[in-house]
Amino acid sequence: MKTTKDFSRRKRNRSLAALCLISLMLTAPAVQANKVVVIPLGSTTNIGASIYWTGEWQDGFQYAIGDGMQYGGSSYLCVKDHVSSSANTPPNGTYWSLMAEKGDIGPQGSSGAQGPQGVAGTDGAQGVQGAQGPQGVAGPQGADGAQGFQGAEGPQGVAGPQGAQGPSGTSSWTDATGKVTATVDVGIGTGAATPGAKLHVDGEIKMEATAAACDTASAGKIRWSGSDFEGCNGTSWVTFTYSPVVIPTVTSATGKVWMDRNLGASQVATLFDDTAAYGDLYQWGRPTDGHEQRDSGTVGTQWGGA
Repeated sequence: MKTTKDFSRRKRNRSLAALCLISLMLTAPAVQANKVVVIPLGSTTNIGASIYWTGEWQDGFQYAIGDGMQYGGSSYLCVKDHVSSSANTPPNGTYWSLMAEKGDIGPQGSSGAQGPQGVAGTDGAQGVQGAQGPQGVAGPQGADGAQGFQGAEGPQGVAGPQGAQGPSGTSSWTDATGKVTATVDVGIGTGAATPGAKLHVDGEIKMEATAAACDTASAGKIRWSGSDFEGCNGTSWVTFTYSPVVIPTVTSATGKVWMDRNLGASQVATLFDDTAAYGDLYQWGRPTDGHEQRDSGTVGTQWGGA
């Protein structure tokens, strides 16, 4: 709302404008009476000597006689001092006089030439996913793809029923290469007419002494070393003869029994660096196969047992 100071200033400006207009008319006889004289005062333009243009109509504004304003597209002149409100808006004739009425909307003009294409805007945010459409018609079958990796072996199936007994074999079996291949359990000797294993011998088996090396290809073989039976574990020959190891012990004051030396040591330690008292170095869970000896040549050989 304009202050009383603003209201008084407008009245003073209008009085000043009237004096200027009279002075102009007295000193410039060439100015005709039917012409409108525009005199700018301060920062506000006054139309004529008595119209003070205030722009768009404002609610709660102190209007004075001679104020001009616009309302609803038409211009009005204030004819009575008042504070504006919804009760005295134009075209209330008590307070306002119509100066220029808003004209009708003219016909639409012809379309102008199309302007140049603007710069592409940034991409908008992704919209909400729409509902799934109906399933389309099945396309033609594609070419066969490459074969995939072989899957893991499945569990063993249920054992099938036992088949019928086959025909009796021959009483002897050999081949030209000196090797014998049997697809059934073989019994040798009169007491092994009904074999209880793949090879059932009724009698003794003689083995000649051999110095063959033990390697991965020989794993599982049995030999006679000339003094003992041995089995090949894929790395070395291991004796079948059990030789218990007597370990010296000592008894503490509390009655506890302890080994008096490390396993494999040749004597009780006499010094902290007594190498004869170091003993063997066993891999956990691995039997005595020579790896435990400090000068063993199998230290780099991995053991597959557990």
